[in-house]
Amino acid sequence: MLKHQGLPQQQLTVITHSIIVSRILYALPAWGGFLSVELKNRINAFFKRFRRFGYINCVITVHDLIDRTDYKL
Repeated sequence: MLKHQGLPQQQLTVITHSIIVSRILYALPAWGGFLSVELKNRINAFFKRFRRFGYINCVITVHDLIDRTDYKL
C-alpha cells in the first residue's frame, strides 16, 4: 500500500526492516531452535519475495538470523 502511495524505495526498505525483520528477530531466540525445515523454507521464501519486490536490499535467510541471534546471546 505504501508503494502505491509513492513512498521511495529506500524508505520502503527501512520500513520492511523495522517492522517485519525486527519482529522475527525479536522472537527468534525463543522459537528459532524449534523451527522445522519446512517452516524455515517458508520464511526464506517470504524473504525472497520481499527481495524480488525490492523491499529488502540484501539476501536474508533464517539460518543467518538464527546465527546472529545466537551469537548475541
